[in-house]
Formats: sequence, C-alpha cells, structure tokens
Amino acid sequence: MKTTRPILLGTLISFLALVSCQRHSNEEFATSKLKANQLAVENSTQNTPENSASQSFSWSANPYLITLLGPNRVGENWEWVWSIQNIHPGNGMNGTVQDLSHWDMSLGSCFDLNSVVSAAHSNDGINWNSFTPTLQVDPSATCASGPVLKFDYGTQGNTISYYRLVVNQYYSWGISQGYYKSGKKTGCIPFYFFGLSCTSGG
Repeated sequence: MKTTRPILLGTLISFLALVSCQRHSNEEFATSKLKANQLAVENSTQNTPENSASQSFSWSANPYLITLLGPNRVGENWEWVWSIQNIHPGNGMNGTVQDLSHWDMSLGSCFDLNSVVSAAHSNDGINWNSFTPTLQVDPSATCASGPVLKFDYGTQGNTISYYRLVVNQYYSWGISQGYYKSGKKTGCIPFYFFGLSCTSGG
C-alpha cells in the first residue's frame, strides 16, 4: 500500500503537469495568432485587393463559414465586410441545413451607433442594398441577451452572401458573438466570429 501511494501521486502530478502545459501552449498559440492578425489590421491604410486578401479571417459557425474581409480603411472611414456561406445546404435533413434567414451581431460597450456611416448587404459583394442599422432587441433571436445589430438578409444554397458596415472611427477586432436563424426548423443559435470587439484595445 505504501508503494502504491507514491506511484499514484506521481502519476497524478505528471498528468496535471501535462494538461497545464498543453493548455498554456494552446493559449499562447491563440494569443500570438490574434496579435499577428491585429498587427495586419493596424498596418492597413487603404482598401486594396492585396490588403483584403491578407485580412481574410474565417470562423466556421457550423454549418456557416463566416469570413471577415477587412476591416479596410476607405478615406476617413473603416469598412467592415463579412461573407457567409452555408457549407451544408439542404432541407435540414441528413446533416444539411436550410438557408440562413438572417443574423445578428452583439456590439460591445465601446461601440457608438453614431459612428455608423452606412450598412448594406449583397449577393455578390459588388452591388449593395443599403439599410439603416439599429441596435435593438430582435424578437426572433430569443437566445440573444440584449440589443443587437441585425442583418436581415440570408443565403441561398451554397452561394456566398456579403454584409457591410462602414464606420467613421477605428475599432479593434477580435472574437465577437452573433446569433443566426436558418429556415423554419432552426431556432436562435449563438455563434462566434471575427468582428468588432471591445476586448483588444479598441
């Protein structure tokens, strides 16, 4: 019994050390990646294809692939564009998901709605349909905890849809929370994506 206790204690200590080391390593990787991406954004001074390509960061909110294209500086403003693609389109059966109906984004306490210059959505990223954005509770987003900015535009099949928000001041970007609704079979689903953030020094 005396021999077993030191062995069990040694095994437990080794296991805890391994878990702690792995978690620390994962946190360092995530932090370094976010810092590198943040630096790329801060170094952007103009809206060019090269800058857009270097600032495309995707997040898979299964089954939707959400990509931040920017933000890019356009004159005195900052243009934020996201693309969303349903990577498992269908009727909601056998692992497929219906078209996205609409989605909302939560905005941190640092965000000022008066900084919004314009908002729009598009089915090709070229021709845009403008709308007046508001920050309010979305009755259909029952899983949201407060006011959200709603993009009332969805997807069709696996065709990519685009969403744009232009603001007149710089905001940091980071991991933000959103909520999506797809078809009639899917309720309010929270997800994370790369968006405007108040946690990265903005």
